[in-house]
This record gives sequence, C-alpha cells and structure tokens, in this order.
Amino acid sequence: MSSRASRPPGTASRRVIVIGAGMSGLAAALALRAAGCEVTLLEARERPGGRVETLRAPFSAGLYAEAGATYIPAVHDLTMGYVQRYGIALHPIPEDQLFTFWHIAGRRIRIGGEESWPVELSRKEQALGLRGMLEHYISPGVARLGQYTESGWPDAACADLDQMTYRQYLELQGASPGAIHLMRRIFPDIHGEGIEDVSALFCLRDFTNEGGGWSLIAHGSEHLPRALAAELGEIIRYGAVVDRIEHGPDGVAVRFRQAANVRWEHGDHLVVALQFSCLRDIEIEPRFSTEKQRAINALSFSSVSRSYLQMDTKYWQDGPQYMGISDLPTTMGIRDASYHLPGRRGLVECYIPGPTARRVAAMSEAEGLAWTLSHVEQLLPGAAEHVELGTLKSWDNDPFARGGYAFYRPGQMRELLPHVGRPEGRVHFAGCHTSPWPSWIQGALHSGHRVADEIARFKLGGVSI
Repeated sequence: MSSRASRPPGTASRRVIVIGAGMSGLAAALALRAAGCEVTLLEARERPGGRVETLRAPFSAGLYAEAGATYIPAVHDLTMGYVQRYGIALHPIPEDQLFTFWHIAGRRIRIGGEESWPVELSRKEQALGLRGMLEHYISPGVARLGQYTESGWPDAACADLDQMTYRQYLELQGASPGAIHLMRRIFPDIHGEGIEDVSALFCLRDFTNEGGGWSLIAHGSEHLPRALAAELGEIIRYGAVVDRIEHGPDGVAVRFRQAANVRWEHGDHLVVALQFSCLRDIEIEPRFSTEKQRAINALSFSSVSRSYLQMDTKYWQDGPQYMGISDLPTTMGIRDASYHLPGRRGLVECYIPGPTARRVAAMSEAEGLAWTLSHVEQLLPGAAEHVELGTLKSWDNDPFARGGYAFYRPGQMRELLPHVGRPEGRVHFAGCHTSPWPSWIQGALHSGHRVADEIARFKLGGVSI
C-alpha cells in the first residue's frame, strides 16, 4: 500500500473525501460538515445531482423534462424533509390522472370504470379488476418481508422469495398469464431484463416504496440537488474524475484528474457515492475484501433510455393526462411531461427499460427518435404530424452512471446485500443501491446519512478498522 494513504503530518483530523455529488454524496457531505468534519466533494460532472437531471434543451422556452429521478411519494420522509428545508415547491399529481391510460394488445383502455382487458383472465381476476389483482397477488409476499429497512435483512424467513423470479412468484400465487401481462407493467418490468430475470424478494420490497400521493418538483427536479450544492459551496470540485483510491489503517488518498491536471487528495475517511458500475473502473489499492469485491462486480444495473418528443400542440384527446402504460417495446411508460406547463406546445416522454433501452442506446439520436415516434403514433395518432423536435437520454451511455439503477437477480439479495453497503476500513459506501430504497431519492439521502453515522461511530471507536 502506498504511503499516500496516510494523512500527511500537520493536516487537520476528521478530514473526509466524498466521491460523487449525486443526492447521496450531497447528503453525506452536508451531514459530515454539520458534524464538524472537513469535507472535500469530488464530482466528475460539471453539475450536481447525478441521476437527478432536468433537460431544458433542445425544447422551446418554458418546456422541460426529467432525464432521471422524477417522482416524490408522500411517504418518503427524508426527501420531503429536504424539500421543506429549502422551501422547494411541489406539484402534486392527481390520482385520477396517474396510470389511467393503457394501450394493451393494440387496444386503448381508460382506467376508471369497468375495464375490459384484451387478455385472458380468470373469472376471479375479472371480478377483482387491476387494483384488486395487485392487492390479491402481491400482498401475501409483502406481508412476509419483515423489517426490510433494518440491518441484517433479509433473514431466512423470506429466503425462498429470493430464490425465485418475480414471474415464478406470481405463478405460484395463481396468477394467470393474462394477469401477469398486466401486472408486470406496474412496474417490475423496469428492472433488469424483466420479471423473468429479477428476484421476487427485490420486486416485493420495491412495491413498499411507492405508497402515498406522488408529486413533482415544480420547475424541475434539478432544484433539489442544486439547493444542497449551494449550501455546500466551494467544497465541491466539479470536473474531478477519480481514477485511483488508496486506503489503509491510517487514512485514505484519492487521485483525480481535473482539466489537464492530476492531483491527490488525502483524508481520514472516504465516502464512495458512486454506482458500482463506475467504481469497477477505479484502481483500488489494496483490493477490498473478497465479499466486497464480489458485490461490486456482481451487482447489476438496469438499462434505461428515455425519449422526448416536442409537439406543436397538446393534440391528444383521450391520451395520457399524465402517465400511461403500454406493452409496446419503446413506450412501457408514456408521459405527458407538459400537462402542468402553460402554453400550447406539448412534450411526450417515453420510458424505455431493459433490452429495448440498450437497443435505443446503440442507435443514433435520429434513428432512436424515428423508431420511438413510430410507436408513439400507435398510442397517440397524429404524433408524426405534430412533432417538432426531440432528444434521447440513455443512462447506459452516460460515462458517470453506466446504467439506471441497481437490481438483484434470484439469490443475490441474500448473497450480496449484506456486503453492498458495508464499509471497508476507512472507505464507506453510499448511493441508493446501498439502501432499502433503490432507484429513489429517498434511498440516496438515507445512504448519505448512514455513512455519516458510520464515520461518527468510527471516530468514537465504535467501528473497527
């Protein structure tokens, strides 16, 4: 191990380096500074927020869309606390406008009455309806989760749920193929390659994170990370790309490139607030434990692409008032991103997960938009006539994300989860993937608070090196 990982003589104690100014890194830096630590925050991008990103170009003035985190459920207390702390306005989404427009098997369906689904359902499923089916099939599994926010979870009591895919779980519950075709759209199919690839335990836990009314951050999600970053001020170094970490019993050292310069930063502790998909490319000396390295290498991140089409008018009549669901490959979620914005122009967003997301990511922007438009035309006839311009966002192609959000394949929650967030000596790990709320701002904030507590306990002797 290099001597760089020892704190240089004469430097202040309680010096913490944080890598990544996404929501977890920002929250960690704020908590650590409040605890009296000297913090340096290194961010590869030229902006804060990570996967919280609001797009304003190339759209006309007044239009914007979210490239990443979009919704805040009312039950996410940490997120709501920061929203209130900074006086950030929210735009509630009326329940009667959320997930009410469906396009399944070529048919348009509006939720709210007695739906007639173009899939084969059992008599019981027909009587239950969509909400009833979700409650009937999912609740037994959720009831078995136990204290899923506590350390040490999952235990043996729900181990069998981790050994099966989510599709297998639904089949064991007695769900028909038609019911599964509907239920997978809300929203387990956004993970991995779809419900045939994801741990049932992971999906069931994910359902517990979505309760309560949903809101948008008024004028763009970027206002939340920018508020945290403004409070942190000059401790954030933008354009700082880390390529080497050294750590030992006496301290840590980080090498990073900033413009044409290569620098080293030294500290007593390091917080890695990066997705493992990016951490894999950083040199680490000495290597982490076998269990930690296995978790870093094996944890997967879902592919996500999002396409945006600006329309000259909000021409749709019975289309999505806010969010719609489809079984077309490029439009699993179709959103009227302009429904709360003034002006005549409309903005249609398509949420594209999994294998199709990778297919779109491999296209040129013109090809991807044309392909997306061909599917939007099926959902909202007239799209080709009204479209003015568009853009794409692929998180796989983002060099500082390399994927959307973490997911677990069957067997991986019990194998990997105990090691994902565990510290390695003086190196600590934050990010929504290390929390019980993966893919949510709540999870990122929670992990930032957790690592700050770890470092506080470490300095009091409560954590061994």
